[in-house]
Amino acid sequence: MTLPFHLPPDLYTWRGRPFLMDMWIRAPGGPVVDLETSRVDVSLNNNYLQSYTLSPPGLWQRWSQRLVNLHAGAVGHTTALPTWLLFGQNQLLFNFDARPIDRGACRRTPGDIRMSVDSDSTLDFRRGYHFAELPNLSYFAEAAFPFSRMADLSETTVVLPSHVDAGTAGAFLDLMGFFGASTWYPAAGVQIMTADQVGAAQPGGDIVVLGTAEQLGSATSLLSRSPYVIRDGRIQVGEHMGLQGIWYLFQDRDHAGLKNGVTARLNAPIVEAGLMLAAQSPYDHARSVVAFTGDTPERIHDLVLSLRNKTDLPSLQGDLVIKNGNQFTSYRTAPTYTVGSLPLWVRADWYLSHHPLALYLTGLAGAALTALGVWGWLRRLSRRRIENEELAGEQ
Repeated sequence: MTLPFHLPPDLYTWRGRPFLMDMWIRAPGGPVVDLETSRVDVSLNNNYLQSYTLSPPGLWQRWSQRLVNLHAGAVGHTTALPTWLLFGQNQLLFNFDARPIDRGACRRTPGDIRMSVDSDSTLDFRRGYHFAELPNLSYFAEAAFPFSRMADLSETTVVLPSHVDAGTAGAFLDLMGFFGASTWYPAAGVQIMTADQVGAAQPGGDIVVLGTAEQLGSATSLLSRSPYVIRDGRIQVGEHMGLQGIWYLFQDRDHAGLKNGVTARLNAPIVEAGLMLAAQSPYDHARSVVAFTGDTPERIHDLVLSLRNKTDLPSLQGDLVIKNGNQFTSYRTAPTYTVGSLPLWVRADWYLSHHPLALYLTGLAGAALTALGVWGWLRRLSRRRIENEELAGEQ
């Protein structure tokens, strides 16, 4: 049995604590299945988690459950769902392995054994906080995040060329279909603007840009907080990056395999290619811009169609994706920004996990304060002992 479910990719937990699933399993009540050897295997996104026995609880526990528990007759288990196995689109797999009781060679074995998971079983995501580091195109490819925070895209503005051709129109319609498939709701609240309206009116919310550089004209200013510059049919890292690009030259490849150092020397022609860029909005530090561009509208449309191809999704990450034919190249150069909020104590954990030097200095400061407190306590203890000895000597 499979259970598909969607999640926002911005769920953050304290020190990566897993989410919990309370699962109740029902097996045949009669002497049909060997409950001691039968089991159910639970997998998440094709990753095995755990196996659970179908053996019922003891007699006293069964009778007490009948009085206070709505799941009387079911076997309950709690499963941990690791955060690193959860994505925008997920699938739980329950594999039931029922072993009929062996009654001998001449006895009939039931062939219609049925088992189930109670509909009252729950997935508990309450310990998660909405917080994420952007830009991250993998979040967009998996769950249309951050645009999918509103299911009807009521806080999204799409900027189109002043004169929309067939290729751009097709890309727009397929992109709206992608949003609807990600949120399971039609994109009825999206706002539409043309490139020549951007200078006169400020786009609201998160922004999607569709069109070639020639078609967009001054609307390319929406990418002013991106380190990339599209000019004269080429894409390159902007000069305003300064030492930040050099800093990435000394970093190793991160866990996603993005070559951070290469981005500081990026200067590539846009020929038969589609580009997807992510950046912070120039109007609001908590809003984002995702742009689809290329040398022709057909290349843009082809890149949008890649969002619905599961084999292409692992290649869509970082803050820039270039697609040449069937080949994807991903880069990460832009400085990150955060969206969402965390409690102060969780924010401190997140900050220290990203700044080892600050963690080291905090540890030294804590050790120094502890040593200072112990030294003061020992000094008072010593002074009290000396005073007691002096009083005893006077007596």
